[in-house]
Amino acid sequence: MESRFFSSLSDLYHYYDLYSTRKFVTPYSNGLVVINLSLARAGNKRDILSVGSVLPQILRDISLLFPIPDSPVHRLFRESKLSIQECVFSYCGGIFVQHFFNRLGREYEELKSFLDPQNVHHMATLENIRQKLRASTMREKHVWDVLLMYPRVLKEVYVYFSQHHLASQSALSFTNQSSPLLKVFELSFFCCLFKLRWQGSSVY
Repeated sequence: MESRFFSSLSDLYHYYDLYSTRKFVTPYSNGLVVINLSLARAGNKRDILSVGSVLPQILRDISLLFPIPDSPVHRLFRESKLSIQECVFSYCGGIFVQHFFNRLGREYEELKSFLDPQNVHHMATLENIRQKLRASTMREKHVWDVLLMYPRVLKEVYVYFSQHHLASQSALSFTNQSSPLLKVFELSFFCCLFKLRWQGSSVY
């Protein structure tokens, strides 16, 4: 957990075009760990004028980074395709949609209740149906694979979400501005995206 956090912390200030000139990690006997960083601008992003201009944002982002230092979509953050806010949002969205996949459904349970559990033929047929239903639904890996394919879409959905559900807009710096696409996005978009992809359709 700690090693992943320290690694992700480097990804965080690299995302804001900073690099560390010195780094000290001091553990204490009471379990506290103090991290001292000396940061400097790399000079690759013109919109970042100084270390002080992004430091408040970095401090806020650390609160997201610590509980989820790594995730299946963290690669997009490491590659600077998503901010840490967008990455955590996408991770939560991926977990959310999994509640709607890999379920056999109410109809399966009703069918199961009608069959005789002592009848070998009934149970064999039910097992065949169960295996086919499992095979036709998206697995967890497929969910993450779809998310990794569409960072642009994830950024758009996050902007829509933040504009409608976050109390303060001050934490939204360094994210994309609104676009006409946002007018048609809902949070249920996640499920639609996976459905389209699973059926073989293209998105964007």
